[in-house]
Amino acid sequence: MKECKYCKKKLIESSFENKIGIFCSEDHFIRYLNSLSDEEYINLQNKFCVCSDD
Repeated sequence: MKECKYCKKKLIESSFENKIGIFCSEDHFIRYLNSLSDEEYINLQNKFCVCSDD
């Protein structure tokens, strides 16, 4: 079962999903980002590849 990465609530219905994870709403996504330290945010961003195989 999916759960919000911010509040850990079990998600049964609609959710906000992106590369970072699954959240109850866009607001919880923003709160999650705001809760990260600068180092945690940088580490998160470094996990995404911006290159293309094209």
